[in-house]
Amino acid sequence: MNILDRIAQAWQALLGRPTRSETDAQAEIVSLRRRLGETTLQLHESEQMLNFQKSQMEHLGSTLDCCENDPLDSRIEDLVASLSQLRMQGSLLQAGTEISGRSVMALAGKLADSLEKAGLEPVGITGAEIEYDPEACEPLSTASAFVAGETVIVKFIGYRYRGRLVRKALVQRKD
Repeated sequence: MNILDRIAQAWQALLGRPTRSETDAQAEIVSLRRRLGETTLQLHESEQMLNFQKSQMEHLGSTLDCCENDPLDSRIEDLVASLSQLRMQGSLLQAGTEISGRSVMALAGKLADSLEKAGLEPVGITGAEIEYDPEACEPLSTASAFVAGETVIVKFIGYRYRGRLVRKALVQRKD
C-alpha cells in the first residue's frame, strides 16, 4: 500500500467513514453469516429427516415379523415410508420451514423407486430417442402428427402397470 492510499484511509478514519479494510471485513462477515444461516437450515432439516427415519426404522423393525415372507407387504411398506416422508415435508413447508430442493428430489427418487419396485414400469426415458408407437406414445403438441416408427424424443415418461398402459409417454419431434 503506497503512502497516498494510507493518507486517504487515515483521512476517511478521521471523518468517521469506514476504511476499505473495514468495508471488506464487513462484507466478509455478512457472507459468513449468510453461509452460517444456510448451513444451520440444512443441519436442522437433516436432523428432522434423521429423527423421522429413526422412527420409521423402529416402526419397520416392530412390523418386520408380520411381512417378512410377503413381498407385497414389503413393497407397500416402502411406499408408505416414502409417502409418510413426503407428507412430513409438506407439513414442514406449511409450518414455514424451508425445505431444500435436494431433499425433496431425494425423496421423490425414493418414491419413484418404490413405485417401480411395486410393479410400475416406465415407458421411455426423458430425453431418449425412441421410435414412435401410437399405442405407447402421445405427441406433446396437438399440432404434431407422427408416423409409426419415426424417431421422436421422450419429454415425459409414460408408465405401464402389470402390462397395462397407464400413461402414454409424451414425445416431440426430433429436430
